[in-house]
Amino acid sequence: MHVKKKLITSIAIIALLDLALVGAVAVPAILSIEDSQTQIVTLQRDLDAQYSLRLFMRDAAGKLAANHTRIAGLNKAAVREGRELEFITAFEQIEAANGVQQELNLQTANQKLLTPWEKNIPLTVTISGPFPNVLRELNAIERLPYAVTIASVSMSGTGGIVKADVSGSAYWIGRNAPAFVDGGSTTKNQP
Repeated sequence: MHVKKKLITSIAIIALLDLALVGAVAVPAILSIEDSQTQIVTLQRDLDAQYSLRLFMRDAAGKLAANHTRIAGLNKAAVREGRELEFITAFEQIEAANGVQQELNLQTANQKLLTPWEKNIPLTVTISGPFPNVLRELNAIERLPYAVTIASVSMSGTGGIVKADVSGSAYWIGRNAPAFVDGGSTTKNQP
């Protein structure tokens, strides 16, 4: 019986030592694995965020390039700061070509700032002359190489002379416009 007791005690001690050994080795290993899993999840989240940002930036760059192309096209139709006289001269030329009397009024006091370098300037044009000539003048205004929006046209006539009152706006770009307005990259424009 004494041997049996020693055997049971030995088995119990060995079991306790095994349990202590497993606890000393297994518990830190399990905690290390859990910590590694947490780090993997965090890193995966960070990688996903960086990948999403990269896709967003690539898409934004493509859209920006497309918008630069469109803006550069609009620039060609704008009245440029320092070259407003060319715009007025274009109106005077079509006035002379169509045999009408015309009064152009740029309402710079009522201009609308679109961005720090572009404005929408209201304008009114009063045209007087024979009806066919007034129609040709309106057609010529529409075909000017400038971005002129016609909001309204009203006509009245007496004694074979028609008077047309036109209101609208002109698109204006300043000297401080970024280079992409002209189709360039990011430097400032010079007139």
